Amino acid sequence: MEIIHSKYPKVTILGRHHGFYRDEEEQRIVEEIHSLGPDFLIVATGAPKAEHFIYKYKNKLNAKIAIGVGGSLDIISGKVKRAPLIWQKLNLEWLYRLIQQPSRWRRQLILPKFALKALFYKEKNGGNTIKQ
Repeated sequence: MEIIHSKYPKVTILGRHHGFYRDEEEQRIVEEIHSLGPDFLIVATGAPKAEHFIYKYKNKLNAKIAIGVGGSLDIISGKVKRAPLIWQKLNLEWLYRLIQQPSRWRRQLILPKFALKALFYKEKNGGNTIKQ
């Protein structure tokens, strides 16, 4: 958290919780998030756990925006080194991380499935990606 505060001094962090909680703790965590009422909720429990959590509790979280960030916090914190610039420019940072951490391959399998669902959703809704 110190690194985030040093890089982004105007950001107010209302709370945090590790992602290794038991199922019976989930309701208490949701209630805590609700009571804090964050503008942004960042969920870094990994895919697809973060996305399932956000979807399941979207109406109870009291957050204006909720997003699953994958390993972004590991990079921001300095725990994991970011991909070299060439990989970033080629939009292959995910592949670099996969090569560096082969244990991630199972989690990466969800990405093509998500991309296809998003594409079909967009086509089905005439190019609109947000329901009004």
